[in-house]
Amino acid sequence: MAIEFRLIDVSQRNKTNYAPQPGKYLYKDQIQFSGNVKAAYVSLCGFTCISDSPMKEIGIRAYGKPMPENKSLVEVQIIANGANDDKSFYGDIEYTVIAELE
Repeated sequence: MAIEFRLIDVSQRNKTNYAPQPGKYLYKDQIQFSGNVKAAYVSLCGFTCISDSPMKEIGIRAYGKPMPENKSLVEVQIIANGANDDKSFYGDIEYTVIAELE
């Protein structure tokens, strides 16, 4: 068993929002590892939020899972809720992926 770490900063992130609803954010990144990933864990390192929205709350979650079609890839999904759809919102996250290799 081996453990590998990848720090994903703002410049490496996919900026496409896959959420179908306004005011919701779903980002997906794929991270390559040197072997087949048995399990993946995500640790948030930093968060930046700039908004004109009168947000009362914001929820952020990050999930990591090995890709079924390529076991050396981990897909990380970042989900954010809480912004109003009629106001500008910018948020970005840095995170670490910890992968347990087979």
